[in-house]
Amino acid sequence: MPGVNVAPPAEVARQLEASTTFFTWLLAGVGGIGLLIGGLSLSNTVAASAFERIRDFGIKQALGASDGQLFAEVLRESLVVSLSGGVAGTALAWLGGAVFDLRAAHAGQQLFLFSGRLLAFAVVFAAGLGTIAGAYATARILRVPPAEAIRRGA
Repeated sequence: MPGVNVAPPAEVARQLEASTTFFTWLLAGVGGIGLLIGGLSLSNTVAASAFERIRDFGIKQALGASDGQLFAEVLRESLVVSLSGGVAGTALAWLGGAVFDLRAAHAGQQLFLFSGRLLAFAVVFAAGLGTIAGAYATARILRVPPAEAIRRGA
């Protein structure tokens, strides 16, 4: 018949798989960029918070606080901030994906698949970046003598 294109089922399945693979990689790339930007923002916030309190650390050192105590204090704070940010961000992403999936369900499609492993990775990634940023900032601050830290913070 003229004007009728016929494709074997195997060809249709291959085209569908190719387009699905493309969109999967596209979403993974966008998600990865978002995770990286969010992680760097979180790291910057944690490090800036520690550097802004350099005078407090100098005073605590002058009063006898050990480097380990100050290090543990900043790590606890950075872990709390990064974990709460990671959980909130992951929850918002999951919620947004669920809303889009509800809209797409009317057409019989599912756009997002959030596995438990993916959600856990996002939270652990955020906690890890926050911990690294806190450790870096604290290590830099602890190299400054207490008198100098007090003067810098004034």
